[in-house]
Amino acid sequence: MGQYCTQQDLVEAFGELEIIQISDRARPPTKQIDSAVVDKAITDAESEINMYLEGRGLLPLKSVPVTLRRIACDMSRFYLYQNPKSDSPVAVIYARRVKQLEGVASGKLSLGLDKAGEVMEPEDTVMFHGGRNMFKREDGLW
Repeated sequence: MGQYCTQQDLVEAFGELEIIQISDRARPPTKQIDSAVVDKAITDAESEINMYLEGRGLLPLKSVPVTLRRIACDMSRFYLYQNPKSDSPVAVIYARRVKQLEGVASGKLSLGLDKAGEVMEPEDTVMFHGGRNMFKREDGLW
């Protein structure tokens, strides 16, 4: 199984300019994404996520659910920021993601994976079809 998120996922989620700003640590700045810095942040986030998933026996994952990709992106972004203030939006989102992972680890939340580690498709689905209105009043008023 590959990474939970990629550099491209981070660019799509947060914009190329932000990823350049938080990864380019060269002096003078190169004004380019530093892939090594981004890869380290992604690896750090993945390692932290794995601590929560290992306890539930969910590893190795055969596929990455969308929810886990979003969690990995937010956590990777947090690691790219150097010492964000605890009340910054990045830190608040990171803390929320940690709580979600704690919920997964405790069994209160699910990533939507089956026992084989594949993303589950919902079995019970509600479907709506256009048709006649069965709930119209006889006097024509609603």
